[in-house]
Amino acid sequence: MTPKEIKRVVLITREEGARNSGRRMINRLEVIKSLQQRYGERLLVLRTGFDDVGRAVEFYRNVSTIIAVHGGALYNMLFAPPDTKIVEIQPHWGKGRSGFNIFWVQAKLLGFKYWRIHENSTGIGVNFAVNVTKLLGVLDDVDRVD
Repeated sequence: MTPKEIKRVVLITREEGARNSGRRMINRLEVIKSLQQRYGERLLVLRTGFDDVGRAVEFYRNVSTIIAVHGGALYNMLFAPPDTKIVEIQPHWGKGRSGFNIFWVQAKLLGFKYWRIHENSTGIGVNFAVNVTKLLGVLDDVDRVD
């Protein structure tokens, strides 16, 4: 298998470059380390999405799994292959409030398998920590799906 044929696992962290602040993983280094141990060289970390369609198409064509904090970069799933698996990490702001379902709908319309992880946040747009044990448990299920 040539490097271009290796199916990538992408983590989108919402670091600098995101169009609005907030919803950043405050324990992103711990998350990245855990995912590197799990996926090795297959893991690619993005801080945000692509503004250039051509670059997005080229990048996402060999993706198997996208793990991303809820945000506009997830729209780039449009350029991923039909068997892509999506894991959305979505802040939950209490009292039944969480982000919108747009990425679940988009994933389903594209025929993708979709998982959502809710993480507690103290308010809308507030940064949060990812429960790494919970994330790895979800990824156990994700990795079993062909």
